[in-house]
Amino acid sequence: CIGIKTDESIKDALDYLKYEYRTTPQKLGVKQKKIMTLEVNCGEEADTPSYQYVFLLISKNKIIMAMKGVFFYLERVKS
Repeated sequence: CIGIKTDESIKDALDYLKYEYRTTPQKLGVKQKKIMTLEVNCGEEADTPSYQYVFLLISKNKIIMAMKGVFFYLERVKS
């Protein structure tokens, strides 16, 4: 991946999910009013496909990753 750019911010969960994904925190199992988002953009070169990954940090052990309209739940497991 060439040209990685990141943007980290704290957002209102209801407003962000409603505006960006047309969903609600309840549908995703998000209980917090504020969520930390980490947006990762990759490939802004002219001959490189562009990708965007969005990570919603729910807790120190749980992340929701949004990619191309699909939500992936990532949860730390004890080994």
